[in-house]
Amino acid sequence: MPPPPPPVQSSDDWTPYSNRLEFKTAHFLFSQEEMSAKKIDTLLHLWGVSLAIHGDTPPFADHKDLYTTIDATPLGDVLWSSHSISYMGNRTGDIPPWMDTSYEFHFCNPHKLVQNISNVWTQSYMTFL
Repeated sequence: MPPPPPPVQSSDDWTPYSNRLEFKTAHFLFSQEEMSAKKIDTLLHLWGVSLAIHGDTPPFADHKDLYTTIDATPLGDVLWSSHSISYMGNRTGDIPPWMDTSYEFHFCNPHKLVQNISNVWTQSYMTFL
């Protein structure tokens, strides 16, 4: 039996973004322009300077704030997971730097992603049958 469909969100719910402007800014900088972290920081700093005279702030403090918000964006009800991995084998002779480095990776549970996609497909196309 498939899980129930996700609850309907109101049209002004941009979670985890505060509003539509934050969402559109994140989408533009990250997905459309694929802007570097350094350039994002420069843009947000300039934006902040222009807004300071009005007592306001830009949608994100810096690239880290932007990335944190993007990472908190749910994909349906599937959350991001984060894990670290590092080399645990023997180390002899000249040790390359990658053997002493810890690597962090992020992913969503692929089973739940496919399940959500199939739920959307079923809800969208079953009405036409």
